[in-house]
Amino acid sequence: MPAVELVVTAIRLDRQGTRLEDGEPLIEYISNELVAHALDTHGGEVVSAVIHADNERSLNAAARMGLDRHISEAGRYIRVAGRFVATP
Repeated sequence: MPAVELVVTAIRLDRQGTRLEDGEPLIEYISNELVAHALDTHGGEVVSAVIHADNERSLNAAARMGLDRHISEAGRYIRVAGRFVATP
């Protein structure tokens, strides 16, 4: 089964934790759009991400999007994977 990996997504420090007018977290909006585009462009169903172990906000956002299977750890980084589920 093909996989798509989003290499980098970042939000400026002063924008982290920001919510859109409808209450959706900015990180989830950006992640939903980027991953959906990658899947539409390249196909596949499985998404993989590498997140720093101390980045609880990103680990929680990834889990809400279905990336909750920790498949490896290297140093302080955790690779998570799963079938992408767009958050509402």
